[in-house]
Amino acid sequence: MENVEILCVVLVSILISAFLIFDFLHKKKLYESGSYYKITKTPFISIGRDIGSYGEYLIYEILKYLELEKAKFLFNLYIPTYNGKTTEIDIVMISQCVIFVFESKNYSGWIFGDEVQKKWTQSLHIGYGETQKEHFFNP
Repeated sequence: MENVEILCVVLVSILISAFLIFDFLHKKKLYESGSYYKITKTPFISIGRDIGSYGEYLIYEILKYLELEKAKFLFNLYIPTYNGKTTEIDIVMISQCVIFVFESKNYSGWIFGDEVQKKWTQSLHIGYGETQKEHFFNP
């Protein structure tokens, strides 16, 4: 009876492994057929490891249906600034009637600031009623 139980466990393990491999390959194929991959060439495996790329990709995933309406996406554009340096824009979506610019950030806690302030404040709860405040440039 032990051999039958071991055989069942092995077969179930093989089936689960085959399903996981198939699922991974299917998601990879879907990812590589989309504009995000075609433009950025970011490997599928890297998306889950790089939080910045993952955030940009999630924005694209939410909006990609607009490609059916002829919207075009541009990713990671470097634009010259007034002082000779460059700034990066994460995503630009160009539709027939409007251009949207997206900046993806991965912040947590409470964020305080408005569009005219040079710096914003991030307030993080660190336990026991204490908070830690960090300042960062207005994105």
